[in-house]
Amino acid sequence: MMDFYEEELFFDGDIAKEKGIFDPDKTTAEEEPELLGLKTRIGNRPIVYNLQQLFDLAKKKLPPELEVQFQTHNIYLITHAVGIMRTKGSAKVVELQYNAEITSSMEAQTIDLFPKTKFIDRFKIETGLSGTIMAAGNFSAEVPDELKNSLSGTSLTLGGELNLELSTNTKFVGKINYSIKLPVVQSSGIASNKCSWVLKPDENPLLGDQLLIQTIAVPKEVKTLSYSVKGLVKISKGWLRKVEEKETTTQIINIKLT
Repeated sequence: MMDFYEEELFFDGDIAKEKGIFDPDKTTAEEEPELLGLKTRIGNRPIVYNLQQLFDLAKKKLPPELEVQFQTHNIYLITHAVGIMRTKGSAKVVELQYNAEITSSMEAQTIDLFPKTKFIDRFKIETGLSGTIMAAGNFSAEVPDELKNSLSGTSLTLGGELNLELSTNTKFVGKINYSIKLPVVQSSGIASNKCSWVLKPDENPLLGDQLLIQTIAVPKEVKTLSYSVKGLVKISKGWLRKVEEKETTTQIINIKLT
């Protein structure tokens, strides 16, 4: 079960002025800005799956090209979570960022990220999506027929509404199903010890929790990872839609790789 670091962020809104009927220059309401409040949520117990264990659950062997890599490294799927809730006022969230950096093992390397930037056009108007995890931990937006015909019937939760249907096909780990609507997405961090997502709303408000998956390769002797994580929120306010941003407190998250 995933828990959250929760933090309130407050922004000053516009000064609300109510003009007098007979004197347009007279302000009858106090010139105090509306207080805008948002609660940020960052998952502090990311869900972890070992790729080898997923193959075992699907009762299949690792492909030969992966066996070489697994002699020195393990590959993990790490589910991160970031969210935001409006608590006071009517702030419009125009961007939510999530940034995580592995600080305990510089040899840990990001292989792939989900959702990927290319989901922007394809999925932003969908009510859900299906994707594919390839055998090496890479993500794909396409679900080929050979995967559809080889699903094992075993399903695992990756957190919230994010589920993984395991496959018996050696090319695939399985099929991802995500019924929560995704915002517009940009992701980065592949081939580094970091992962970052920039989330923007489409026609729906950017509120609620978002689940984000990082595939990483870690040396076998590493049993725990420490992440430095933080979020950033941008809101627009007033008639001119002025954009203001604030960062969350940086948090340290420790993960057991079991």
